[in-house]
Amino acid sequence: MSNQVFKNKGPEYYLELIEQRNSSLLEDIVKNMPGFLLKDRDFVLKAVNAYGWSLMIFPDFQDDDEIVMAAVQSTGTALKFASDRLRKDDSIIRAALSNYGEAVEFINRDRMGCNNKTCKEIAREQNVEYFVHFTPADNLRSILLVDKCLYSRSDMERKRKSEGRDFVYTDSQRSARAMSDTISLSVTIPNMDMLRAKMRNMTNTFCILRFNADSILEHHCLFTRYNAAAHQFDKDRSGIRMRQRCTCYDFLSFFAGQPANGLARFVQAEILYDDGHGIPASEINSIIFRTEEEASPYRDIVDEAGIELIIDPSYYPAV
Repeated sequence: MSNQVFKNKGPEYYLELIEQRNSSLLEDIVKNMPGFLLKDRDFVLKAVNAYGWSLMIFPDFQDDDEIVMAAVQSTGTALKFASDRLRKDDSIIRAALSNYGEAVEFINRDRMGCNNKTCKEIAREQNVEYFVHFTPADNLRSILLVDKCLYSRSDMERKRKSEGRDFVYTDSQRSARAMSDTISLSVTIPNMDMLRAKMRNMTNTFCILRFNADSILEHHCLFTRYNAAAHQFDKDRSGIRMRQRCTCYDFLSFFAGQPANGLARFVQAEILYDDGHGIPASEINSIIFRTEEEASPYRDIVDEAGIELIIDPSYYPAV
């Protein structure tokens, strides 16, 4: 856009441009806007209310609590342009995440660790009672009676090499560089697309292990909105180290813009159990099969372990 277009224009004109919510216009606007408007707090507040990302052109107000709050309420990812201080502010972050899960990429993670209590509060607020993990039912004897533990992929590999054990793997891509020392769990229901693919490509009967969310969140967990097995390195697509994704805000980002119905907004969202040990079988709340016919060969194992066996096809995709 030429400079001539902006000549002799007043505040209303620039607000109209900002209201178009076009980030590519912002560079032209800041180059041509009268300097006094960049420092006019009332104007800036109107601008960020119209389009949160316009915060990027107002550096003098990126540490202003009210203006940054207005910006992230308008456009959650405007958190990117807030000061380091405000990118750690709980109320600012929660406002940004209320509709934009992507805003979690811009929180200030400096010295921000895991808060188990807050994660459990979020689970209750979202009506999340269970996390689930699907596995070939042929692994049940090992999980429930032999090891009495659900192991990570790397733990199974070690046991295979040192003890000659035989496990059925569900994810050949969860390599040593893809968080293989963690255990993947989904919110309330499994990742239906992934489970469907496994059921089509493998001849095994699958079952779903269900865990109380409160119990899992007592332990150290990581939270990613994307399938961790797809990451080739220990950083995800945003360049953030996976081990940093342990904050309550990472968990909260699962539910951005979602009613409190117990479901994550993001289909591939995963809780990565990262306690350094497997999940004890005693923490399994119940085991769900699709049909009685599929459950029948494993019922004695489940009964011996004293765990409830449920038949519920709604936990399974149509294949």
